[in-house]
Amino acid sequence: MRPCLPVPRAATLFVAAALALLVADAEAAGAVHTVTIDGFAFKPSTITVRQGDTIEWRNTDPVSHTATAKEAGLDSGEIPANGTYRFIARKKGRFAYICTLHPIMKGELVVE
Repeated sequence: MRPCLPVPRAATLFVAAALALLVADAEAAGAVHTVTIDGFAFKPSTITVRQGDTIEWRNTDPVSHTATAKEAGLDSGEIPANGTYRFIARKKGRFAYICTLHPIMKGELVVE
């Protein structure tokens, strides 16, 4: 059996600091939420997230759609059939959004 070698204190502190940074980065990244575009509708129609969270729109329809709320800085451009678009919610508030290609499609993004 080999004797255990002492680990220098500086190395232990470095490892602890690196782990703390990884945990902080994971917490800062926020959660990921999904809105499905299906049957010419946003599902859910209202989504509530925290500032810094990511929202992903997944288009399951056979045609392109958009998710657009200029006041939130949200402008997906065309999301093709089977495509996705990701947006990080940076601004707090309630934001109505639409599909600019099909204005009957409406949703609301609430950022707390």
